[in-house]
Amino acid sequence: MLAFVVDDDADARGVVSNQLHALGYKVVQFIDGEDILVVAQAVRPSLVVTDVFMPRGDGIEVLGAIKKLHPSCPVIAVASTQEPLTEAFLGILGQLGADATLIKPFGLSVLRETIRKTGTVEQLPGFQ
Repeated sequence: MLAFVVDDDADARGVVSNQLHALGYKVVQFIDGEDILVVAQAVRPSLVVTDVFMPRGDGIEVLGAIKKLHPSCPVIAVASTQEPLTEAFLGILGQLGADATLIKPFGLSVLRETIRKTGTVEQLPGFQ
């Protein structure tokens, strides 16, 4: 199963990517929303984990485009607690179609449970 991780913060992107690897995903990383949208036109991911606040192509654009291209692909939107109105904004993303939302930082067990709730983990060794 293939996961796309989108975050302009290299450390955060690396942590989430490593967590997904540990759960059995193959991961492709993107530094912004613009880059993922090009690739997503040709490749269907099994899961997308996207930061919300990015300078080029924010999480709203990523969410909308992924849901248009691949309606059944789960999208998890994440944001940092350092950003204003984070919880309210994540709630709005849920209304716009995000399958789940998380506030950074989060651990592997939280990510695992969030992915489990999206229903996309049947074949992954990290969920057995």
